[in-house]
Amino acid sequence: MLSRNLYKGLFALLTMMMILGTGCDSGDNIVDLNPILSSEDEKALGDSLYGTVLDNPDLYPILNPAINSEFYTYLQRAFEMVVNQTNMQDRFDWRILVIENDNMETAFTFPGGKVFISTGMLKFLENEHQLIQLLAHEAYYADRNESPGIGELSYVMQKLKDEFANTSGTRVFIDIVENNAPETALDIITTIPDFSFEEFAVLDADEYALEMICDHYLYAPTGLRKIIEDANEQGIVDFKWLEIRPPGQPNGSGEIAQSSDPLSTYGRLQAMNVWDIETCGDENVVIDPTEGAQGQPYSFYKDLLP
Repeated sequence: MLSRNLYKGLFALLTMMMILGTGCDSGDNIVDLNPILSSEDEKALGDSLYGTVLDNPDLYPILNPAINSEFYTYLQRAFEMVVNQTNMQDRFDWRILVIENDNMETAFTFPGGKVFISTGMLKFLENEHQLIQLLAHEAYYADRNESPGIGELSYVMQKLKDEFANTSGTRVFIDIVENNAPETALDIITTIPDFSFEEFAVLDADEYALEMICDHYLYAPTGLRKIIEDANEQGIVDFKWLEIRPPGQPNGSGEIAQSSDPLSTYGRLQAMNVWDIETCGDENVVIDPTEGAQGQPYSFYKDLLP
């Protein structure tokens, strides 16, 4: 028989495990502080954060969709071309909004398929294939693999988990959905635009975008490359999108190493040179990117922006 002291030790251990893994709500019911997040949870969190954005116009000066309906109609059609090729096209409520800020070239992504792009970035772009590839790059971070037995978190959701759930558990995201953590929701929407992603993820997103272009659409596969090259040529030292999507450079082993210079783009450009050949091939038929796929060149729609 087990001794009394051993029983006490086992009881203490079980009690500690319950404290670490669960909590109690006001009705003394056991609450799981670290629930596994499903795609439905990601969608609900994204929808909730999207609402928080709309409630805070001082933080997010959104370009008015009603006043700028013609541009939004164009942008939505372009965005749908990307969404239609994602794994989660029917599981998330994909949305795109424009932040009215000409002084910042950026784009970023929330969980659940919410993508934001600034007027500064839209005015920097020259062609529709640049826009499509940029949107595909950002969609990668919200997409997730729902194959049987996998069910991985999206990349942006994993980043949020690492940033906000270390001490309070993933339950904090359920609390946001249930409107029980408004301050945390505010913290998240102010943090995501500055998320600097690891270079392996940036390269994965580049390849994801390139494969989408080459496999499904007759666009030039050089959209992201041109964005990076133009930023370099123009000497833009505070190009926000390249700061949060670090381009890096190869180290001695041939892998991508962290670079202290956000515009040290040799790593991404080198990878793109390889992917252009391996993924698209020399026989890839491309449309003239200056004509656009929707009847007017991109410059026509860009000129609609205030």
